Amino acid sequence: VGRLESDQKRPVLAIGAAARVPSARLDIVGEGPEFDRIKTITSDMENVRLLGRLPHAEIAELMSSALGFVIPSRYEGNPKVVIEALSAGLPVIATSAQGLNEIVRDGVNGLLVDADAESIANAMQRLMDDSELWLKLSQGGRQTAIDNYSRTSVMDRELSLLTRLIDG
Repeated sequence: VGRLESDQKRPVLAIGAAARVPSARLDIVGEGPEFDRIKTITSDMENVRLLGRLPHAEIAELMSSALGFVIPSRYEGNPKVVIEALSAGLPVIATSAQGLNEIVRDGVNGLLVDADAESIANAMQRLMDDSELWLKLSQGGRQTAIDNYSRTSVMDRELSLLTRLIDG
């Protein structure tokens, strides 16, 4: 989900992983300069769907039926889509990268992997094969979203900060 470009987002890594795990389905949501190239690369892949840009409600529906969420970015700022995936109970497979390491905790709410298709594919296969691991990461992701990104937790942190600033 996001801008399809190769420098930062690296969707081709996820596509390469899906090619190694034909029993997995990869839905790619977004637009960008790599859209046509990705369309060509995936045209013969039965397990990859290039969906283009979708309304938020349709993305939420896709997430509700997904087994996991793959994000092979080179770096991220504050990736809201990862927080949304965790909130939906999706274990996140993420490359070990700035901005992702701060949210995804390996073995807690997702799997941090090297930035290559084989590592991503291995993580995808692990989630598909190990229901106990999937459940642990799913529950960990929901808890991460509640503890760190819910309205209540954000408001509590802001109130604490404001109180410390006022009290000096």
